[in-house]
Amino acid sequence: MASNMFSVLKIRDFRLLWLGLIVSNLGTWAQLYAEQWYVFSFNESATDVSMLIFVQAVPNILFMLLGGILADRFNRRKLLFFTQGMQAFLTLLLAVFITMNVMDLYLYYTINFLYGLLIGLDLPARRSIVPNIVPPEQLSKALSVYNATFQLAMFAGPVIGSTLVALFGYKMVFYLNFLSFSAILYAIWQMKIPDKIQNVSVQPTLFSELKNAGEAFRLHRVLLTMVILNFLFIALGRIDYLFPSISDKLLHLGVETAGWLNSSLGIGYVIGSVLCGTFEKYFKQNVLATLIFNTLALCLTTWAIAASPYLWIDCIALAIRGAVASIGGIVISNALQTTTPDQHMGKVMGVQSAVVSAAQMASFPVGVMTDWFGIQTILNGLALSSLLILGYVMVKRKQVNGMSSSKAQGILLAKKDLKGL
Repeated sequence: MASNMFSVLKIRDFRLLWLGLIVSNLGTWAQLYAEQWYVFSFNESATDVSMLIFVQAVPNILFMLLGGILADRFNRRKLLFFTQGMQAFLTLLLAVFITMNVMDLYLYYTINFLYGLLIGLDLPARRSIVPNIVPPEQLSKALSVYNATFQLAMFAGPVIGSTLVALFGYKMVFYLNFLSFSAILYAIWQMKIPDKIQNVSVQPTLFSELKNAGEAFRLHRVLLTMVILNFLFIALGRIDYLFPSISDKLLHLGVETAGWLNSSLGIGYVIGSVLCGTFEKYFKQNVLATLIFNTLALCLTTWAIAASPYLWIDCIALAIRGAVASIGGIVISNALQTTTPDQHMGKVMGVQSAVVSAAQMASFPVGVMTDWFGIQTILNGLALSSLLILGYVMVKRKQVNGMSSSKAQGILLAKKDLKGL
């Protein structure tokens, strides 16, 4: 069954994208791990780490929808090549500044703000290009395999990052990430996507495009429901920015511990992605039950991490957390991408990406409160707050249940209603 899941790799362009992302994401996650500890090392403050996420999320929100509009108006492959190339340049800049020992928090935050701007332009194009290169009947498998590149990197990247930091210092991780961009740049350069599906602009002005995106969400309320669910899951469920505090304050261990925490989360994501690809029919037909189970698992694993003084318990809890987050994310992404017409795909993915970035901004107040009240209190509060997701799922259960495979076909047919907007 797993081999059937990976049959989508027979598609040349998707295989190129997948292989390029594996290498690039390994470098990215090695850097994401290293930079959390690098920033934490300045003042041993959770606020500093959460500010890192905040300054990147702000331009994400401002530019995600613009990135989505550009993805619908221009060649998505060329747009991706530009944004990935500029991110590689900023990574090299960070490495050089750290090597020269001239880096401070404010300079680091400034460069990460520019990162956020580029990601805002990059992510909608990257997400909307997948339906262009994969047939609709294989999209669910493609999303599972596509997401597996991130989950594999979440597992292996922190291991690579912690090893490099221990042996060579922080700067080597940034140089490695700079080199890893060459893989995705080569893959994008080699992709051959027909122009007729790359250039799908249908509106003469940006205002018309914004209005068009709003109409897409108005006509298909399930899109809005899925986007809000994604917001809640990330705002109340993301805790990786607290790993340095968990390692230092709860477990009383060092930098390597956060690497194990990140890797455990990544293992869970890989397991969830494989399960979702292998049992895609079950998850398509049981969206409501899946999201209810995910919410309860999110709550219980957060409480377990707060209560446990043992690394092995935290690792198991994070692996479970990663698995359910992966399954939930694929279910939501599949619902969005199979429901949205291609001429609106970039805009809808832009809105989705902007909402994800807005959810990540919750990390800043959570980080500040962690320094005030302590990591254990904050984790208990997040566990309790995650039950809000369960309440929203139950209120919207009819719409959520409507995304079962039998009903989704009716939504797919409704795409033609949007073509004249």
